[in-house]
Amino acid sequence: MKMINLTKRNLILYFSNKSNVFFSLLASLISFGLFILFIKNNLQAQWHATSIYKGLLDNWIIGETLNTTAISASLTALTRYVYDKSNNVIADISLTDLYFKHLQASYLLSAMIISTIMQLFTFLFMSTYFSLADKINFQWNLIPTILPTMLFVSLVWTSFGFIIASLINNQDALSGCYSIINTLAGFFALVYFPLMTLPKFGQLIIKLTPTPYVSAIYRNILMHDTVNQAFKNTPLKIVNNFKDQININIGNFKTLSSQFLILIGFILLFIFIALIISLRQRKNLID
Repeated sequence: MKMINLTKRNLILYFSNKSNVFFSLLASLISFGLFILFIKNNLQAQWHATSIYKGLLDNWIIGETLNTTAISASLTALTRYVYDKSNNVIADISLTDLYFKHLQASYLLSAMIISTIMQLFTFLFMSTYFSLADKINFQWNLIPTILPTMLFVSLVWTSFGFIIASLINNQDALSGCYSIINTLAGFFALVYFPLMTLPKFGQLIIKLTPTPYVSAIYRNILMHDTVNQAFKNTPLKIVNNFKDQININIGNFKTLSSQFLILIGFILLFIFIALIISLRQRKNLID
């Protein structure tokens, strides 16, 4: 019960601070603005199918933006953990009968909820915009699939963010670190270029992060029907070449199941690292 109350407390503190909400969306707003102003027309010229089926390109950018929103929102939500560490709030809470693992779980849970809510808001906002601007139908039928995916993606980035939040005890240092991550998020999410255009080493670096696989999952879900419509009766090789170009396929990970599996691997790795750090830091945090 106390863990739930602490989770509620974290949620209230987050949403009562308008700057938290704004900065959670800032990276997404920047990539969305760049797409509308500079990137969209270029991509339509390069990818002929996207000029015929507008929903292809619109859903493509929605997939990337949901990814950057999840990254930014998770990291911003976890600043509360760093703030409470630096101000000895965690030490004070530890004086109660709340287990330390439940205390940490409350920060993870609140960050996951925040990330999911912000992703849902971004999805509704962008889908509404493109429905009005490009006259495409809003994909209500995808909501039951998108929501669990958002929660899953939130777990990926919250477990990653918790590692960083555990290693940093100063809010200024955390802000600097998060700024770098948010700046790189759009590039690693492959919104500005196809993965195959990068040098082999650049491709390897990006593939060693969850970012391209998260974007690929969202694009797989959002673009599935439109791709099938655009490439009806087209040989599979041509379809896969197109998917390679628009970063739906990431290397050998060409199916949703394979992309989910590699992200599960990342989650287990991040949780394992976070547990090791937590066990080492516990004594310092509660003393």
